[in-house]
Amino acid sequence: MLKVRAEISHGITAGRKFRGYYLTLIVVDEGILSSRRPSFKGKPAEGKRMAVLVGKKLGRAYKRVRAKRLVREFFRLNRDDFPNCDALIFTLERALDDEVEFKREMGELWTMASAACALKPGRKNSIEKSQDQ
Repeated sequence: MLKVRAEISHGITAGRKFRGYYLTLIVVDEGILSSRRPSFKGKPAEGKRMAVLVGKKLGRAYKRVRAKRLVREFFRLNRDDFPNCDALIFTLERALDDEVEFKREMGELWTMASAACALKPGRKNSIEKSQDQ
């Protein structure tokens, strides 16, 4: 979980953004936040981190909490789809009118972002490697 405000603001400016109607997914590549990452007992922290940013314009507290819960659950189930990123930041833009539509959009953004991370410039994906041989 990203909790330090400086890390979140740096991730927002340095990350790649994927926009949808309800939310924006920001992917922060490896190495951007690693120098700021805290260690525990001398060992560097591992694993993907995330933050969910929700403004008060989204609605009452129960709506904001429900939206954050949906995003956290989606992240928990799909966190291994991003092999070469350090953190993900979700910013919710609009109130949830339709929860099913919100989940569908989250899946679409997730697919677009994971494909973009896999095809990062300078790296060969599995398709390119098999064609080279």
